[in-house]
Amino acid sequence: MTDSFSSMMERISESSNISAEEATQSVMEALGGIPVGGEDLHNLKKLLNWSAF
Repeated sequence: MTDSFSSMMERISESSNISAEEATQSVMEALGGIPVGGEDLHNLKKLLNWSAF
């Protein structure tokens, strides 16, 4: 994890009164997990490019 991600999880955990691990799990569930390779990664890149505009 990057420092930015860790900081964000700390802020979420403090504001929600949960642990950083629970905050991370909550974010991953909200995002639908992390795609691993193949078509999922390609679709994620397309989504990120689209959402940047």
